[in-house]
Amino acid sequence: MLNWTTEISAWLIVCPVFLFFFLYWGLKWGLKSQPRALRWSADLTTLFFILADHFWMVQLFGRSFLLYILLVLFLVGIGIVILFALRDGELRLERVFRTYWRLCFFIFAVLYLFFYLTGLVLAISY
Repeated sequence: MLNWTTEISAWLIVCPVFLFFFLYWGLKWGLKSQPRALRWSADLTTLFFILADHFWMVQLFGRSFLLYILLVLFLVGIGIVILFALRDGELRLERVFRTYWRLCFFIFAVLYLFFYLTGLVLAISY
């Protein structure tokens, strides 16, 4: 019984791009708004991109860089809080967190693409 749930969750972690597009199309149909569907899809798949990048690093480099990923997440969060505090003089936590989470989506989606292409090149060259 648990085998199929483990397999589905493994595919969602390894292939967050498919999850992103699946959610985007479903939310676009459900919400009837393309920009809102895009934002919600990005928000919901960020964690999957982070996990997929971790697994890509383990596969490519043979060791875990999870602590470094957490350090990057922490430093990005501190940077955004400082920028918002200097710019606005006050912190609206909802806006700070939303900006942080979407920036993390962008960073880890680009990293996912980089690791995917690196793995592809390494697989072809060996």
